Amino acid sequence: MSRIINHIQAKHEAYVEEMRRDEKVIILGEDLEHVGCMNGVSRGLFEEFGKTRVIQTALAENGPSYFAVGLAFAGYRPLMEFEFLEAAGWTFSSIIYEAAKQRYMTYGALSCPIMFSLPQGSGMGVGGNHASVGEAIFCNAPGLKVYAPLFPYDIKGLAKYAIREDDPVVFLDVKRQIEGEVPDEGIDYVVEPGKARIVSEGSDITIVGWQYGVMVAMEAEAELKNMGISAEILDLRTLVPMDEEAICRSVQKTGKLLVVSESRARGGFGNEVVRVVAQNCFSSLQGNHPVEYIGCKDYPIPYGPGDKFVLPQKEDVIAAVQRML
Repeated sequence: MSRIINHIQAKHEAYVEEMRRDEKVIILGEDLEHVGCMNGVSRGLFEEFGKTRVIQTALAENGPSYFAVGLAFAGYRPLMEFEFLEAAGWTFSSIIYEAAKQRYMTYGALSCPIMFSLPQGSGMGVGGNHASVGEAIFCNAPGLKVYAPLFPYDIKGLAKYAIREDDPVVFLDVKRQIEGEVPDEGIDYVVEPGKARIVSEGSDITIVGWQYGVMVAMEAEAELKNMGISAEILDLRTLVPMDEEAICRSVQKTGKLLVVSESRARGGFGNEVVRVVAQNCFSSLQGNHPVEYIGCKDYPIPYGPGDKFVLPQKEDVIAAVQRML
């Protein structure tokens, strides 16, 4: 049996289930006790698990982040909740230099089972300083795993997997309201990283994205169908590890690759998707214009609904597909 929940409920359920399963799971972050963090994901946790396992920190991310890394080294499984991705800028030392590298630096003597949750991207109308996309930064840090799920089923399953991992995970949260089907409460499941989801099967073109990129591709799909175009939409779900085989299988079938991302194309993670295709299945590409990358325009995200003038829209996807076919 299954039910429909939203993305925040999915993450919340993962936290509750894993905290009940393992007393070493601890959550840290700002406004956890009274507000439930920025998006309400921790509501009710303080009442059930108390202040020793739900630790409300000061508005200073660097110190608590180092504390969380220390807890991981001591055998706990901390969940470090950030209110916005931008706040991680003060914690790069603890995330990228300490958490990510200790297993290597200690020849495996130390593991760092920690999950850093970072809401990224637009969707709240809060403007340039709270709408950044930062996956490329973390994907370029050896030792970090980077998850970027969109659908509630994947959010819950990947969060549970990440909490049980012995390596540090950067878990990128969506800010837009997403609902989807998940198993009934009490059914324990995880989603294995490195396995892309085929959102829609098609034969004319492969569209690869994650989070907002998948949402835009899905919006464009109905109109593409009316035009007689069959698009295969691939949701990567996790960026490190990435499902290279699924990307190549799809491109070998369709002969064309369109990458859609909320991040800027310049330096964006989507370039890694293009590299995988160029190196592994270049001969499968067909036509004079077989590859394109749609990203955010090179401007800060404006406040309110103005973000639509900067972010990729379904019309951009449709125009790109028409150019390629």
